[in-house]
Amino acid sequence: MRALVIDKRGPVRKLTLWELCHLLPAKPVAPGERPSPSSVSRIRGLLRQLTLIGLVTTPEGHRLTTSSRALAAGRGLRIRINLMPVKGYQGPRNVFDALDDVRGAAEQSARRARARELKLAAEKREQKATEAAGECLCLNP
Repeated sequence: MRALVIDKRGPVRKLTLWELCHLLPAKPVAPGERPSPSSVSRIRGLLRQLTLIGLVTTPEGHRLTTSSRALAAGRGLRIRINLMPVKGYQGPRNVFDALDDVRGAAEQSARRARARELKLAAEKREQKATEAAGECLCLNP
């Protein structure tokens, strides 16, 4: 959504929920495949979360609300896309802060995955060696 904010047009955009559904596909697809749109309820939930931390508001800076009625999904919403969250927000201020926050946990996860992979490979080698030894014993009585 931040990509929609350019100096020439400012931070306010008029978008429908259906447009947002198609901008944010339900799941990743292979190249050349047409993505399926997200559900309106998913988009409403995402907008609710972004509103809580102040990244999207009304043009006047108030809390953004959406209607769950089917007709409302096609009506334009005037959305102000803010570059910074509200002052009381305790989470990461930008993607670089978020990356710094997850680096330690990601490194631990990578170490555990590598150790698990090495353990499985060792077990597999041991199993093959046992099977090979058993075959050799059967062939040479």
